[in-house]
Amino acid sequence: MKSLFFSLTYNVLTRLVLLVISMLSVKILSVNEYGELSYILVIASSLAIVSLFGGGVVVNRNYSIGRIDGSFELANKILYFNLLVSFIVSLVVLLVMLVFITDIKNLIYVYLLFFLMSINGIFEGALYGLGKYRDLGINSIFTFLLSIFVSYILIMELKVFGALIALIVYRILMLLLNIRSIVKTKIIKRMNMIDVVNDKKIYR
Repeated sequence: MKSLFFSLTYNVLTRLVLLVISMLSVKILSVNEYGELSYILVIASSLAIVSLFGGGVVVNRNYSIGRIDGSFELANKILYFNLLVSFIVSLVVLLVMLVFITDIKNLIYVYLLFFLMSINGIFEGALYGLGKYRDLGINSIFTFLLSIFVSYILIMELKVFGALIALIVYRILMLLLNIRSIVKTKIIKRMNMIDVVNDKKIYR
């Protein structure tokens, strides 16, 4: 029952914080400013979906299997492989964006948002697979409370720039907390990326 509560808490709060920031933006920003913000967020969200390409789900499934089998070696390799692929895809996307987005500031915002979203999706999948619902729930509660307070101040003072910084801060904080939760399990081990890429099991 507790697992369900923390899982729901994470899912609700990670979406609610974006809704609250959006509502604050509607209230504080002008129509043109909100249009600019929405434009950046739509692009970042779309790119994150493409760059993740189900990586979080695959990681989740393999850590769940690892819990049953009592071995996380393959799951760890799949985690590392998905992180590597995400980094490579993000660099390719960055090169493509350089052609289509001429405003350097918008380019940076879009890149940071989609990159953080895709990387966190992989670590989120690992925590779900490991059954660390309590960690996910607590992480989301902390980031939600802090982000709402910080977001209001940033949007009031810096308008569109403030809203984007608030979202980036939220994504970074959530990523760091999720990484910390995984590190605490002591399940993740350092691996040679060449060995990871050469392991045919991760391609099955």
